[in-house]
Amino acid sequence: MTTHNTKTGRIELVDSYGNGKWPRNNAANAPAHLTVEYDGHTAVWRFSGSLRDAAETAAQFDCPENGERIGVLRGNHVSFDATPDDFWLDEETGKRATDETLQMKPNTAKYSDAVAW
Repeated sequence: MTTHNTKTGRIELVDSYGNGKWPRNNAANAPAHLTVEYDGHTAVWRFSGSLRDAAETAAQFDCPENGERIGVLRGNHVSFDATPDDFWLDEETGKRATDETLQMKPNTAKYSDAVAW
């Protein structure tokens, strides 16, 4: 069993399917469950504590590290969308990051549903 601590509770992987593999049960529709989908694969996590904390933790495992996608929480589901052009801000100025920006931060004020990047 795969479990991880979050800021306010825990997540436990209860099912993983996709790419030709079918779910073992209907866990994705059970209460206190979160689904994370990326590249044709779905992971179902049981969670305690805050849904957002669970989503931030679970989504990190599937988030591409190249910056091309961000994990977006919609209800109890995280999907990965193309990173908006204005998602990254210059840490010093707070303005949109450019190719010359050395320190960047995510624009979580505008994209409050983003949970992984």
